[in-house]
Amino acid sequence: MKTGNILLVFLGNLLILLLSGCSGSSTLEGGYSINVESESRSPSSLLPGSQPYSTASFIPSADGSTIPPASSLTDGSGNIWTVAGGVIYENGALAGFSDAVILLLFHGNVIYQENIHDDWWAWVNGNWIAVSPPN
Repeated sequence: MKTGNILLVFLGNLLILLLSGCSGSSTLEGGYSINVESESRSPSSLLPGSQPYSTASFIPSADGSTIPPASSLTDGSGNIWTVAGGVIYENGALAGFSDAVILLLFHGNVIYQENIHDDWWAWVNGNWIAVSPPN
């Protein structure tokens, strides 16, 4: 297949892959095939009212946001943080070791945790570092 442009578009709950500048065909695992004809149609003419999807589009949580009361926090890099059973998760995966967490704070573009022992920790370079309570 010739190199071209790929655009992912969400239309409701449907994910659509748009190819431009591509031609040829390819067989995928499972017997599915793709046959792309070169045409000069824009994505908007293919799917009126659709919006391009970008993984870089996110809105960080407001400075000072906490869990609780929020159910999740989004940091400045777009990572989504949650707490379940006193354990912290980043994008659904364990974020290092944590236990008995009672508060998760997004402050100054840093994620902080407080546990039941009144200990504070900051997430720095993929590790929890003991810190004083943030101001």
